[in-house]
Amino acid sequence: MHTLTKSNLDIGTVNIKENCRELLVEQHATIAHNGHCLYRVTRPEVDSELFPNINGFQQIETEPFILDSKQAIEIGKSIPKNREHSICNQAVVSQNGTTKIATTNLDSSNVVIANTKDYRYPNYNEVIPKNKDSNLKIALNVIQLEQICKLAKEFLKDEDKDESKDKRVILEIEAKDIAVKISTRSITRKQEFLAVLMPMTIEENDVKNYKDLEK
Repeated sequence: MHTLTKSNLDIGTVNIKENCRELLVEQHATIAHNGHCLYRVTRPEVDSELFPNINGFQQIETEPFILDSKQAIEIGKSIPKNREHSICNQAVVSQNGTTKIATTNLDSSNVVIANTKDYRYPNYNEVIPKNKDSNLKIALNVIQLEQICKLAKEFLKDEDKDESKDKRVILEIEAKDIAVKISTRSITRKQEFLAVLMPMTIEENDVKNYKDLEK
């Protein structure tokens, strides 16, 4: 069976303030997006016999479902941190009539009825670049990448006081209109993290301003 870890549910934070507040839960992964960036985290596969028995809970999952992002985050908070029994650091799904998600710390269990939504999720596979579209692959240090973004944000803070407006940097890739993939893998949890950053239109003023800087 495939379980849910805190990482699977925490990606719901990316769209909590946006119009899209849904987390797609598929058998092999969870997916979230905010219109600008798409995130996918694969779900670990474990032997169902190893997971602690939760009274009255049947581990049955038959089809994908849409989970409210706020509830996803709350369920993620309820997942215990058990270093001795890492199998407990996960949640399981039951779709036996009603979709339920359960966690346990061995002493007690928490079962919630999922606040699912009747919503047709966009075909996210269409925006994930295929390997054949990749003209360039680079490895980035996540700490250094975070530092760059923090410094860029600080640098741009006086450009416009309206926080709702986009603060942008330009990342040049040798491919036109191709989304940028950023991924990593947890060897311990056997999970993969994927972020797909949609390209923004470079305005004529942007081009002129950057050319002026190069003089």
